Amino acid sequence: ALGLAVAMALACDYTNVFVTAPAVENVQTLFEFILRGLHSMKYAEHVDYEILRATDASMNGAVLRINVFRTHRQSVQYIEPRDAVSAGALAPGVAAGTRLTALAQAELLVIDEAAAIPLPLVHAMLGPYLVFLCSTVSGYEGTGRSLSLKLFNELRRSSAKPLPQLPSQHSRQQQRHERSVDPPPPPQQQRAGGARVFREVSMQQSVRYADGDPVERWLND
Repeated sequence: ALGLAVAMALACDYTNVFVTAPAVENVQTLFEFILRGLHSMKYAEHVDYEILRATDASMNGAVLRINVFRTHRQSVQYIEPRDAVSAGALAPGVAAGTRLTALAQAELLVIDEAAAIPLPLVHAMLGPYLVFLCSTVSGYEGTGRSLSLKLFNELRRSSAKPLPQLPSQHSRQQQRHERSVDPPPPPQQQRAGGARVFREVSMQQSVRYADGDPVERWLND
């Protein structure tokens, strides 16, 4: 679902999309579904887009970036969490002492397996752009709960328009939570403190095992 959402964002003219995760291997399924979404919209490789893969043999040709050029230049690229928040070179026209991060031009940021990224890094990556936070919350992949217990609670409290949790149909792995953090509204619409809109989607049905699976129940209970 997350990859298809990114493909739709490209169709809606989002230009600079970044995806991050603890490792590039974590986002290969995401890239796969971005490509499936593009194919479903009749995008053709080499005509409408190109795929850039890792050349390091140890990375097994992992997808690092998709450049789209059907109507104008767009891109979806992987960035490591620490690189996403590190200060870059001073850009022309920017006040002295101001350093731009790699996300300075981002319009959409997707943070996958967010619970496995140190909380300060996740917090630092939130900026004036649309953010999708996605994380497993059960099983071995969901052992890092500081994300949901701290960051999500903070976002709920500060949200300008809290919305009820919405059900979804399927997850691509174990039970997952996806979070959408919209950019702050225009100043005239903001509360004091510049609140953001926080929306939650919880996925309950697994694709790995049937509901009520006794082994899964034993493992988690």
